Amino acid sequence: MPNREILIINSCINPQCVFYLTISDPSERLRLLVCSLISWILYTKIPTIVLCDNGLSEYDFTGIADFAKDHGKSFEAIHIKPDPLTEKLGRGYGEGATIRHVLTHSKYVEENTSFYKITGNSFVANFDDISAREADRTLVFGCKPTPLFSFTNFKYIGMNSLSNARHHYCRRGILCFLLKPMFLPTHFYKCNVSIYKRFLIDKFNKVFDSQGYYLEHAFYDSLRFRARWATFSIKPMIVGRSGSSGALHGGDYSEVVKKIAEGFIQRMK
Repeated sequence: MPNREILIINSCINPQCVFYLTISDPSERLRLLVCSLISWILYTKIPTIVLCDNGLSEYDFTGIADFAKDHGKSFEAIHIKPDPLTEKLGRGYGEGATIRHVLTHSKYVEENTSFYKITGNSFVANFDDISAREADRTLVFGCKPTPLFSFTNFKYIGMNSLSNARHHYCRRGILCFLLKPMFLPTHFYKCNVSIYKRFLIDKFNKVFDSQGYYLEHAFYDSLRFRARWATFSIKPMIVGRSGSSGALHGGDYSEVVKKIAEGFIQRMK
């Protein structure tokens, strides 16, 4: 690899902002997160995992850290207090604030580090193949820029119906549905730390979910004339459930992973 790679997992076990959240129960969110962590540790070659949770919870992840060490991986768990603005501006704001905190506080982050970012309830089953194919790339997203309010993207953003979409407005007061603003998916992507700090680190301040301007919009608007990005060479096989819609991304965690996760959860409480 041309530079060191780490995995950043952003989570919010106990969300204060439940705007567009179907899965808001802290115990279920914790279960999905631990399933994700177990899967990344057992089934990938990623050497370093950094978890940052911005919910009102302080579970002890020492057992997970030991489990990671036993499997040749480094693990860091960071807890930060939720930003009060998250409740007003939405989950994209909270996610952006979380990633900024990791990049400015984690002991594993350096300027030449490249990181994969994944939302906390998810796992990418073909990650090692993706990592090998994208080793020389510094900025990679899951698809080409797409209108966020296209029919195919209702499930992705948690929209329940076309009528709901029509009632969400962009910051300039024009219907987002009519404008079809472009977006880049932020569920799973790869970025170099120096690129992120240059173009993206503070863009979450523009997010306003209730007015129809999401983190996905902010990323696209920041990068479209300033940086070039690639799309993943193969489609990520994402496992887990969407916190927004509650639907499976592409598959569920195995019974083996669920059983291991339950053991850890009992010791974390």
